[in-house]
Amino acid sequence: MSTYLEESKGVIEFPSEVVESIDIDRKENKIMITTISGRRFMFCHNQDCCESVTIVDVDGYKQEDLKGDLLQIDYETFEPMDYCDHTTLTNIRFVCNHRTMIVRWVGTSNGFYSETVSFCEIKP
Repeated sequence: MSTYLEESKGVIEFPSEVVESIDIDRKENKIMITTISGRRFMFCHNQDCCESVTIVDVDGYKQEDLKGDLLQIDYETFEPMDYCDHTTLTNIRFVCNHRTMIVRWVGTSNGFYSETVSFCEIKP
């Protein structure tokens, strides 16, 4: 089951698990979180037709430095008015052992397709 990050702000409900790795695949526009117990969680966009949702920037600590207790994942989405196409910007902030990493996504479409980022657990 996916959670769509459609609200303007929010906190991701993440289980009390210790993070083994956070892998960012900029080519596939996915973020995979793996815990030491083997659970896997993913941020991505499910491509439909005529939209594009891509990771455009990563700021803060490197993903290799974000191991241990994941204290918080929060997000913020907004639609700027200065773009030609319909655009949604999403910032996802990871806080792990008091280190922060922010991943920025940009989604564009003609206005008829979703530009949201989804969060889900990958079941074995």
